[in-house]
Amino acid sequence: WPWSRAKVATMIENMATAGTVVIAFDVINTEEERNPVTQVLQGLEALSDDAKNELSTNIDAMDADQKMADMLQETDVTLGFLFTAEDIKRGSLPHTVVKADIDDISSLEAEEYESYVSNIAKLQDAAPGIGFINSSPDADGFIRRTSMIIKHEDKLYPSLALEAARLYALAEEVPVFTAQEGDKRSVTGLTVGRIKVKTDSKGKILIPFRGPQKSFPYISASDVYRNEISEELFESSVVFVGTSAVGHADLRSTPVGLQYPGVEIHANAFEGIMDPGLLHYKPDWSTGAVIIYLALIGFILSVLLPHLGPFKMVFV
Repeated sequence: WPWSRAKVATMIENMATAGTVVIAFDVINTEEERNPVTQVLQGLEALSDDAKNELSTNIDAMDADQKMADMLQETDVTLGFLFTAEDIKRGSLPHTVVKADIDDISSLEAEEYESYVSNIAKLQDAAPGIGFINSSPDADGFIRRTSMIIKHEDKLYPSLALEAARLYALAEEVPVFTAQEGDKRSVTGLTVGRIKVKTDSKGKILIPFRGPQKSFPYISASDVYRNEISEELFESSVVFVGTSAVGHADLRSTPVGLQYPGVEIHANAFEGIMDPGLLHYKPDWSTGAVIIYLALIGFILSVLLPHLGPFKMVFV
């Protein structure tokens, strides 16, 4: 890695032929791939005009970015991008499909970023979907939750898992539901097709980890490129493409593993979206309910226990 995008286009074609429904890339294509014909023309000025003209006719045929873009238009693929706190904007962001039930989302409690690193326009314009790949670690550095939506310039954008779920559900938009809490507006949930997903006030869910690394089937990208794959495994599947190599720095600390591939985190989140029964949900009023419960039980016990003997007290 990095492979030529012509090889990635072949991977997409092989997966689609095998019956894959949605492909999600936990990879960002931030730079244009160099065209070898253009490099030869620029590097060898001594070439004759006839040779230059002959070479120029092959520029389009050797355009790897265009080959990948052509495959993106024929397959339900969502590309990944990254929101960042750094003062940088690279690549392009398309029109978002996430719609809140309010027009002004400035008071919404979702995570917010000003900058991003995204894909080159040729690929992004051709892809049916785009989703951010940001992680949401807790204070101890472990990833237990993931954001479904992030704010950027008064718009809401979906995560990679959420966008993959939208494409899988054949949904045009992802409605987001909110509720007023004081001077803030909190997120209560969202809908993917006919599936309702409850979230916390910031639009996050607890990731329903299936288990340790490789709880989902892992397939070598080389095998996919060589088309040495099982059509039975890929039929009607959703495939997440990413890395598990240590040198690529996409290994995360999670409750089920300290070096857990980030791409499998997205796979777990996707499964939770498609099967909300797996998601552990704590309503916003749970803290108040616990306080009332403890106060009520404490009051009853403080009145009752002084009038009981030791055996009845233990029983109560």
